[in-house]
Amino acid sequence: MSMRPLTREATVPEMSAAAITSCKTRVKGLIGHSASRYVVIGGGAFAVDYAVLLGAYYIAGLPLAAAVTAGFLAGLVVSFNGNKRWVFEGEQEKRTGRQLAEYVALLVVNCLFTVWAVGFLNAHGFPPFIGKMLPIALITCWDYVLFRWAIFGEAKQSTPVPVTARAA
Repeated sequence: MSMRPLTREATVPEMSAAAITSCKTRVKGLIGHSASRYVVIGGGAFAVDYAVLLGAYYIAGLPLAAAVTAGFLAGLVVSFNGNKRWVFEGEQEKRTGRQLAEYVALLVVNCLFTVWAVGFLNAHGFPPFIGKMLPIALITCWDYVLFRWAIFGEAKQSTPVPVTARAA
């Protein structure tokens, strides 16, 4: 591997075309998997959710349950659209309206669980900026499974039925 000068004191190794292609392939493979994309969208949705929670609770002075709920609702827009359009893109079995209904039903369960968990943890000495982390970790795991195989599942390919000769 040859070196080219970066400055008078440092050099950077040159990468071969094969090494660059290999690197690009690995990155595409990583980004190409739904779990990786789920983490990206989930991170963005969580950032919105968390920022709204903290702003609503610490700045606006809303009650904790209202602040947690507001955060969840704000994250809904980012999460649903990102999961439907990018994470689990492609031909999907269900129509958007049904997916949204199932997604909102799951969101209600997640929201109630989170409000309870953050309140419970807060009552036991964990402030909301810490108490929010545990429920989100649990929800992240069960949501991926439900999104991938239930809500945004791929359309099933119909198996062609062989045509048999009719008896005369």
